[in-house]
Amino acid sequence: GFNSDDVDAALRATNYNFEQATAWLLGDRVEEEEGDQNEGSLFDSNSPMFRLIASNPIIQAGLGNPRVEAAFQEIIRNPASSLRYLSDPEIGPILLQVFNIVNTPPSRN
Repeated sequence: GFNSDDVDAALRATNYNFEQATAWLLGDRVEEEEGDQNEGSLFDSNSPMFRLIASNPIIQAGLGNPRVEAAFQEIIRNPASSLRYLSDPEIGPILLQVFNIVNTPPSRN
């Protein structure tokens, strides 16, 4: 398999397109055009959604757990697999936090 850093890099480089990320990992790498292709997307580290997820203490604590990291990588590859993790005592609460953040409408202050 591929290490998690390479998988993450492939997904970011291909704007989270799984087929393109697989090709990227296998060596078919097209250099990014000028500018960040992920700018403004959920996976853009400057996006408000990403910052909310990254700043959540429950999520932060869980991401240090190798099981949680492996589960999230699987969920990125196969979103349907998230259903299997909801009842897991380690992964479920973290996954629910992410779901809550993603599905909560932005406040209009």
